[in-house]
Amino acid sequence: MKSAVPGALRVRVQIVFASGHTSESYVSRQVWHKASIERCPKCNRRIRRHGTYARKTSGGIRIARFYCRPCKLTVSLLPDFLAAGYCDTLVDNRRAIEATATSSTFDEAATKLRPDIELQGARRWLRRRVQRHALILAIAATALGLPQAALDVFSLRMNHPSLIAGLPTPVGLTHRPLATWTTTPAEQHSMGPDPP
Repeated sequence: MKSAVPGALRVRVQIVFASGHTSESYVSRQVWHKASIERCPKCNRRIRRHGTYARKTSGGIRIARFYCRPCKLTVSLLPDFLAAGYCDTLVDNRRAIEATATSSTFDEAATKLRPDIELQGARRWLRRRVQRHALILAIAATALGLPQAALDVFSLRMNHPSLIAGLPTPVGLTHRPLATWTTTPAEQHSMGPDPP
């Protein structure tokens, strides 16, 4: 994922950090202070700590960040329990998939999981997770040569870490491309009567 920075092009990379913690113990022990990498994943030079940033709606979780000056590369260490590209945890995503499978209707699952928002928003929230789960399952099953029924999407980070870079979020690290909005100047209508 790239972001324009005045005078340079800065590249951001996420790496899954095997923290060995739940979200609660990660926060209570402030594990982000212990999270570290020695080398830049791009050039293999020593990399420097670059502070932390807060994770949205995550109860005080901070993400350790590092910066390689020669590569202009910012690396963040995503704790293994967090969903990539989403504001929740992998456990939350698993609950969403399980609720969809055990509820009698999709709307019932959406309402049960997100009572804090209107049904339309809850449907969208749940649909994104269900569709992404199906996509990850199909890609991983093909890559591993296994039937989909034999895979647990949420254990792929631990059991098949080499797949993570190529899998979509929330389990993998491949983010959706951002839509590029281009505007075309409005054409001025010529003066005169409208056509028949």
